[in-house]
Amino acid sequence: MIRKIHLLLGMFLTPWVIMYAASTIAMQHRDLFTGSTKRIEPKYEIVREEALSLDLSSSENSQVVASQVLEYLDLEGSHRLLGNWEEGHLEILRNRPIGSYRITVDANAKIMTVEKQGFGMSYFLEMLHRRSKFNQPYWANDAWAVIVDLFIVAILSWAFTGLWLWWKMKPTRVLGAICVFLGSALFAFLVSTI
Repeated sequence: MIRKIHLLLGMFLTPWVIMYAASTIAMQHRDLFTGSTKRIEPKYEIVREEALSLDLSSSENSQVVASQVLEYLDLEGSHRLLGNWEEGHLEILRNRPIGSYRITVDANAKIMTVEKQGFGMSYFLEMLHRRSKFNQPYWANDAWAVIVDLFIVAILSWAFTGLWLWWKMKPTRVLGAICVFLGSALFAFLVSTI
């Protein structure tokens, strides 16, 4: 049963294992991918600019306005806000790993500008790597957060089931014990010196 748990968790989470490995490579060796040691966000380009045709006059709450604008643009999903609708200017950042949107709503000029971010592989991987939490009211975000929690459980499970399987294979006990000791000693040394 332990072998099956060890195996099947790995099979189910294979896309996440590959994504976390690739994104860690992209962050650890950023200069090889982007030519810079700093994170480079792809540029935004205007894809749409139009007169503000939505009736937002009855909405005073920035979050309500953002939800109405995103629904109008068919871009509902995880987002954050900059600015304040009460002051007449709101910027909505619709965060998406495959290309985010920045929507600027100017109540005074009655203009809405929609910009889309270009795709960058390194940035895409970093956004997936950092995505977590149950902080948005969207099922896809919650599903991703549940899988991140499952991934945490899987990593702990792999560690403990790996130790269990090692202990059950008597010919590997000495070599396994040496590996556990050396790994633990190196971990303790690095934690105390970095």
